[in-house]
Amino acid sequence: MKVLILVLSILILKNQTAYADMHYLAIGESRILDNSKLLDVYLSNSKVLKVKDLNTGKLLVKAASLGTAKLSIGTTDYSYQVISKPTYQRLMELKKQIKNCFGISIEVVESCPVIRGKLLKISDWQKISSLDFGKKIPNCALPYQMKASISEDIPPRDLNKLLKENQSDFLKIVLDAKRMARLLYSPQFKKVAQNLAKQLGIEIERDLNQKNESTYHFELIAVKDSELKQYGIGLPTSANYNFAEGFETGNINGKISSLYNAGKYTHLQGIRISTLDDQSSKFHSGGEVPVKLVGERNSQITWKAYGFLLEVQTTQRNWREEKIKLQVTASNLDSANSIDGIPAIQKQSYSGSFVIADEIQILFNFRNLGQTDSSQSNFGIHWIPFIKDLFSENQIRMEDHHLIMIYKPANTIIQNDLGDKNE
Repeated sequence: MKVLILVLSILILKNQTAYADMHYLAIGESRILDNSKLLDVYLSNSKVLKVKDLNTGKLLVKAASLGTAKLSIGTTDYSYQVISKPTYQRLMELKKQIKNCFGISIEVVESCPVIRGKLLKISDWQKISSLDFGKKIPNCALPYQMKASISEDIPPRDLNKLLKENQSDFLKIVLDAKRMARLLYSPQFKKVAQNLAKQLGIEIERDLNQKNESTYHFELIAVKDSELKQYGIGLPTSANYNFAEGFETGNINGKISSLYNAGKYTHLQGIRISTLDDQSSKFHSGGEVPVKLVGERNSQITWKAYGFLLEVQTTQRNWREEKIKLQVTASNLDSANSIDGIPAIQKQSYSGSFVIADEIQILFNFRNLGQTDSSQSNFGIHWIPFIKDLFSENQIRMEDHHLIMIYKPANTIIQNDLGDKNE
């Protein structure tokens, strides 16, 4: 006489145990499983599933409550998820509708059907997007319906066309490291983003402007006049110190990049500045002098800076581009025009707005910056504190060099930059 011992217990399964695909049951639904060999039975959650021995080599499995459970019959393992009847009905409908979309499957997350796997064709994505996965499921509130990766075999032209049609400056669809689509958005477009994400079946990952701090890297270099000419870069023909406009030859950035990559320059100093959107950050090297402000009833001392001042402000940021405004001021003490023993400050400033790029950009040429006329020869750029020290340390004659400030992408940053300055 054979004796069947049915063991119902909670089993802590090892991580290496491999379960088959998830089996879905509607609450109250029953299934018959074969156990003709009278193997041991283990159940991880007797509240979700009820198992009954029918004494005929069969087991009756009934979905008792919402949740998941693991069932083992001998060495065969089953994963079960009990879901609501509306969810189960919609799940079965969707499986029929996407049966010809290979590479993907459907699972249930928080009562909602969700696509998993890999999209092999753009038409599959478009088909999925046309389906309302949460239809007739009262408690389905998941903001996405797809967590499938995008196949590398999909032609880039087809993929880019779909992405371009559904994004703007403040709504961007990106593929993460696993090639899963995510929608990034700016705060003012949250509702639009939610509707678009639902339409495309993808998840909103984060706020497009959540990280609103940027770090910019600049480098001061000295380039000989002869090197500029050798690379076809004409010398300035006007007092405009924006490099691209101040030099007569076109394609300045490309030519300077070639010169830079060939090492035909002297590195003077790296500067790193962090700034928040619509706020200014400053780098200052030089000194300060006291200035006495006299009022009707009292007086006070304030301090004025001189030397080299670089001010950066992020004026626009979205996924397409980032714009900054720069102002550079060079100043020095003018002892010949002092009041009560306090010297005046001669200064000259230049500013410009730039679109940050992924390549080296030439921002300013400082030849003769601050030298307003020949009588003020002691106020040339090479007399400015910090600048004067940089040339002196590198034993460079300012007379036959151009001092140039460039923007450097993160992947070309050199070490020993001056640290962040935030004011």
